[in-house]
Amino acid sequence: MNEKSKRVVLCGGNPHYDLDVVSFQRWGMGSASPHFREDVDRMCIMHRATKWAQPVEGREHHSSWFMGINHPDANLIAAAPELLEALEKLAGNGHTEDCNLLRFADGKCDCGVTLATDAIAKAKGETK
Repeated sequence: MNEKSKRVVLCGGNPHYDLDVVSFQRWGMGSASPHFREDVDRMCIMHRATKWAQPVEGREHHSSWFMGINHPDANLIAAAPELLEALEKLAGNGHTEDCNLLRFADGKCDCGVTLATDAIAKAKGETK
């Protein structure tokens, strides 16, 4: 978030913060509209979410005022609660004996449990 320019962008990527995932821009005199990225010929172009808008199954009759956004990043954001729950269940099962074969010199384990635990911490804002 940049308070000076009044801009909010959801960033990701590797290294951290080098990729705009979602940005927001004013839409007429109304509220802000999310913009999602599209990678075209090695260029990242931000488009208004309306590009990926589509009627919601079973609610097509409301499509003039209620649409879904079918974009990979939007779908991932929408699935975040279920993904977090699945990771918590995976991490709750703990390390197996096979994990001992995957340990690095620093003691960390390169298995799904470690990856899940790290992702859970990131999702809960417990990492830098």
